Amino acid sequence: MRGDCTVVGHVFGDSGPPVVILHGLAGSTTEFVPTARELSADHRVLVVDQRGHGCSTRRPEDLSRRAFVDDVIAQIEAFAEGPVTLVGQSMGGNTAMRVAHARPDLVRHLVMVEAHPDGDDGGMPAETLENFFRSWPAPFPDREQAAVALGDSPLARAWAADLEPVDGGFAPRFDASVMRRVIEPVHRCALRAWSELTVPVTVIVGECGDVSAARRQRLAKTQPSARFV
Repeated sequence: MRGDCTVVGHVFGDSGPPVVILHGLAGSTTEFVPTARELSADHRVLVVDQRGHGCSTRRPEDLSRRAFVDDVIAQIEAFAEGPVTLVGQSMGGNTAMRVAHARPDLVRHLVMVEAHPDGDDGGMPAETLENFFRSWPAPFPDREQAAVALGDSPLARAWAADLEPVDGGFAPRFDASVMRRVIEPVHRCALRAWSELTVPVTVIVGECGDVSAARRQRLAKTQPSARFV
């Protein structure tokens, strides 16, 4: 627990090189349980519910990028004796990058999944995101109807799978106004931190994701250690 916030981590595996995984906005560790189980055959894996998400404090007062970074630093220091492979998806990739920038001694390898340091470059604004989350007709009677209502994209299916049981059905494990406050600082450009990274970086991109070929070329020029997959 740090200040007003309890941050929950879940460990998979008993031995092997340490890996820490951070989910994206409005997600939770639930999304990465299959990954953690696969890796736990020969790694020790920590998946973290970042503040405002999942099993961690749902409405913490401090939602700054610094607070997220300090949470992860504390989790790594408690989890591993040496540096870890730090994996972050989307918003979690922004957190992971900032951790690697602030404490390179804790990070052996940074892996950013569908994440980049450019900030808000024309994507969905924070206010629009909040309104979208508020528009969900929750609680949903069941996960199947939630999946129908949210759409058939992988992201929508992940959101439906992550709903928690409540009176009357299933509801999201986050607060829409908190998500807006979380994403606003993520939308600020972090190219300086990116260019100053001193650890090996792998960026995993989706075929139809946000990290275009043009962006990859530009980011590679400012961070020569980065490998794009």
